[in-house]
Amino acid sequence: MSAMNIARNDNIITFSGDMTKDFNQMRREMSGRFNMWVGDVAKAVPKLGDKLTTDQLMTLHKEGTHAEFYDNNNILGYFCIDPKDYSNYMFLIGDGENRDNNYSRLRNGVLQFSFEAYCDIYILR
Repeated sequence: MSAMNIARNDNIITFSGDMTKDFNQMRREMSGRFNMWVGDVAKAVPKLGDKLTTDQLMTLHKEGTHAEFYDNNNILGYFCIDPKDYSNYMFLIGDGENRDNNYSRLRNGVLQFSFEAYCDIYILR
């Protein structure tokens, strides 16, 4: 189980703690339709652009092992959205756990959300 701490100091909110690498735990931690970063996810989807194709997901998994991949493609993270109910999970490049081990948590998690949880995957720019 992951432990996340949230602290607020004036208008700055700080999140800290360890993120899970367990996909089943990630699924349990999915946000509902109303996400703290984007509000109503159903209304945000049209603004996100096209969902990633299988080829793009495979490119991420194969080539997304270094910071240059994300920098060169202006990628801040990935947004995994269940099209049935808009529950969602984000993988942000700025999270240390997502950069560890050649971005393994991010690359594998995105694939799992796509192929096992049948989520649509969008790039956050």
